Amino acid sequence: MEYLEDYTHAILRNDWVRLFIFAALNDPELNQNYIEPLRKKIFTLVLSELRQQYNLDPTPTEMDIELIWGFHSSFFYMGIRRWIYRMEVPQDIHKVIRTRVQHFLYGYYALLEREQSAP
Repeated sequence: MEYLEDYTHAILRNDWVRLFIFAALNDPELNQNYIEPLRKKIFTLVLSELRQQYNLDPTPTEMDIELIWGFHSSFFYMGIRRWIYRMEVPQDIHKVIRTRVQHFLYGYYALLEREQSAP
């Protein structure tokens, strides 16, 4: 959770959100160069470890990757809400992070249990 807290605090800055969005609109290659290592190094590692807990093939499925994208992007979207839409975001970011991690893990573990029991 320390990673998510550090990441969320970094990306909830006005300059970071606006630069990331404007860069993507101008030339998405810069953003892709940032995002691709995230997918390869962090997402794949986390998902592989979780899958191994259920004695499943550690290679994440397409759906696994999609689920973690949704989870991870929810933190960035708070920055979008705050700095692009000028909407309020929760004050207690630590509570939001803990709750989203629990939500992701409960749902993902349920998915893995179904996959494990499938013939």
